Amino acid sequence: MLSALASGCVASHPNASLQQMAAQDQYDRLHNVPEEGSHDVAHRLAVQKLLAGQQLRTSRDYYNAAIILQHGDSASEYLQANELAKKSLALDPRNRNAKTLIAQSWDRYLRRLGQPQWYGTQRYARDGREYLQPIDTTRITEDERRAYFVSTLAEKLAYFNKQANRHETSLRAYILTNEQQRSLEQRHTEVEMIGSNTELFRQVRYPAEAGQHGISGKVLVEATVSSDGRISHTSVVRGLGYGCDEEAVRVVTTARFRNSTGATQEIRLAVPFAPPSQP
Repeated sequence: MLSALASGCVASHPNASLQQMAAQDQYDRLHNVPEEGSHDVAHRLAVQKLLAGQQLRTSRDYYNAAIILQHGDSASEYLQANELAKKSLALDPRNRNAKTLIAQSWDRYLRRLGQPQWYGTQRYARDGREYLQPIDTTRITEDERRAYFVSTLAEKLAYFNKQANRHETSLRAYILTNEQQRSLEQRHTEVEMIGSNTELFRQVRYPAEAGQHGISGKVLVEATVSSDGRISHTSVVRGLGYGCDEEAVRVVTTARFRNSTGATQEIRLAVPFAPPSQP
């Protein structure tokens, strides 16, 4: 079996549930589904369970898992997505999408660390304009960009000129510095969780009472973030009952935030609940 995996001749079929989650991931983004964020969290938790259980078999499995994790919110998830995309490509060297995902997830990882991207896959949209997030144009060649099926620097310049109806001769006109991006984001990011939603929701203990009734869904919790980033008040906006509401409040209360406003802020978190997977 190991030799079959190494050569890409995999007899098993792709994991159906993972395929469905990846399809939902793409549908949410294409159609601006309001539940996109809560879907992402649930999907990432499911992927981590599949990885822990060594349930990924095919190139498509690894690609689908990478697609989901690259929409995470931490550097570790982006790096994990990059590694999964590489495994997908190793199993099927013809998988062009896996190559592109390797570039995208690596750029996301670098940006999360506050470093410039390499391939130029990460843009930033604000106030009706698009920018290219900070990029080190010297780290890779144009041929390497083509090899991973991402646009070249010249193609990026043509794209931004068309979007802005301008005739710039240098891509630098559209590249943000870290400081410029932070300035643009400052007006829109009031509080930021320390750590990821995935890490927070790993603390959820599925209530025995909920298990007796097969309860699944999400508890929407509203919380007040104090100026020092701690949760000072919580209330359940939409609950599930059967012990889930109390558990959701307990988990949210453990969260810590970076609050740069100097004042209390209201946030909402949708805490997912689902019966534990059967072995």
